[in-house]
Amino acid sequence: MKRILSALLIVMILAAATVLPVSAAEKVTVTYDLMYDGKTYAEEFDKGTVPYVTYFTRGGYETYECYTDSSFKHRFDFSKPLEEDVTLYVRWLTEDELVYLNLYLSPDSTEAVASASCPRGEVYGQPAEPSAEDGVFAGWYYDKACTFPYNPTSRIYSDTDIYACFVSSQSEVTGYNVFDSPYADEPVVGGAVKKGKSIFIPSEPEMADDELLMGWYFNRELTDKVDFAAPITKDYIYLFPKILGEDSVYWCSIFLSADDEYAVGGGAVEKGQPIPEPESPGGDGEHSFAGWYTDRALTKKADFTSPRYVDVELFPRWEEIHYHTIVTADEIASTAKTDGCKAHLFCPECGAWFEPIAAALIEIEDHESYVIPAEGPYLKGDANGDGVVNIRDVTAIQRCLAGYDPSPFCRAAANVRGNGIVGIEDASLIQRYLAEYSDSL
Repeated sequence: MKRILSALLIVMILAAATVLPVSAAEKVTVTYDLMYDGKTYAEEFDKGTVPYVTYFTRGGYETYECYTDSSFKHRFDFSKPLEEDVTLYVRWLTEDELVYLNLYLSPDSTEAVASASCPRGEVYGQPAEPSAEDGVFAGWYYDKACTFPYNPTSRIYSDTDIYACFVSSQSEVTGYNVFDSPYADEPVVGGAVKKGKSIFIPSEPEMADDELLMGWYFNRELTDKVDFAAPITKDYIYLFPKILGEDSVYWCSIFLSADDEYAVGGGAVEKGQPIPEPESPGGDGEHSFAGWYTDRALTKKADFTSPRYVDVELFPRWEEIHYHTIVTADEIASTAKTDGCKAHLFCPECGAWFEPIAAALIEIEDHESYVIPAEGPYLKGDANGDGVVNIRDVTAIQRCLAGYDPSPFCRAAANVRGNGIVGIEDASLIQRYLAEYSDSL
């Protein structure tokens, strides 16, 4: 019996010797620097796993955030797997230093499903994507109508409500990824928006002091610039920033007057690109805009088509608007016998007269100041104002010259020659045009 037991023991020992040992999972360490009293705390996790958030408390503080640097610039992302040891610096926050991002599952929700805290003035990022049984998630929005998409790259300065948007199918959704460099492998943030709507403008990525953001592009080659006012129609888009050093740009400064000391707008433009033409600055009711110039003397008109490499200043040229003092006159002596019109609109200050058709658009009284275009809304040759040039217009001119009431009648349109006097020559020119003896009036 002892011999059998011994033999069995030997077999068990040999069997145990042939079983391969199970290797323990490789570990990584997360070290927390609590940033007060020299306190630290370390915890091990299996490599490749997502770490859980360790809970700390400190008197007088509401919560904390973890950063990978002691200056609190780079927040640690607890949603990504750990691949190496890391030290996290704890930033303690009071209630006054916090804002809340309130998440609603639908525009009809009366209560937030969650409220995420964020240090005031910092970027929260992208909230987790909610799920729904009867729809496809199409992003977070600032408004209940789901027209203004939430910007996960923007800083938050006050409590903010955002609403989840759901659509009926994936074909109505555009996915996006935002990168901080054309050379980056991983996006800074990703998400979704409703297809056919515009997307938010990402915040500036981190740059050196002598670098400038020159716009966002759909491709790494930086040739397809994003128009943030245009609707997005693709299934997926990628946004890459174009960043240039100050030595690669020239500066364009925009002034509202050649007499102004300080510019009101402008910015950097890549060297070799034309000056971007600003919108018209409008007018003040007494002056009209007459173009952009590059000198205060307003002698050099701006060129918006040629490449440029040096700084430029843009000044608007203003021209005074002449407001006609309108007087209704029964007849104007110089035209009374030839134009057949018994009532005129006349400006005694500049000598201009206007077709009564303009008066039909407004209520004119004697000596009322009003701008009336010298060339009103008419088709040249369309004397009777019916929208076409035909033999009826010739008849209208003949009736006018014969002293009959030609109404409706547009003298400016009837005066084909443009000399200010309606005559039989104008009727003849219309007839030649209708007979195809001339190509135009």
